[in-house]
Amino acid sequence: MAHLYEESTVVRTKVYSELAGLDPGIVGTAIKRGSFKDLKLAGDVVEREQPVADAFSEAEPIPAPIKIADIVDTRFDAILENPS
Repeated sequence: MAHLYEESTVVRTKVYSELAGLDPGIVGTAIKRGSFKDLKLAGDVVEREQPVADAFSEAEPIPAPIKIADIVDTRFDAILENPS
């Protein structure tokens, strides 16, 4: 089981660091320290997060502007709303 967790951590680190343009070391540390659960986001959450992303981009921890709506994966919303 530890091997699967470690492999998942490596994949998450790669994907998130590439999407956000952040250093993989920083992203990997955040992933290892956190816990994750897939949730469907309410529509207004994406809108409310955009000013936060803009502020980080302006302060330069995020090297380029990002549009939050473009990186939120909604493919599984129906499943998350109605788990079997």
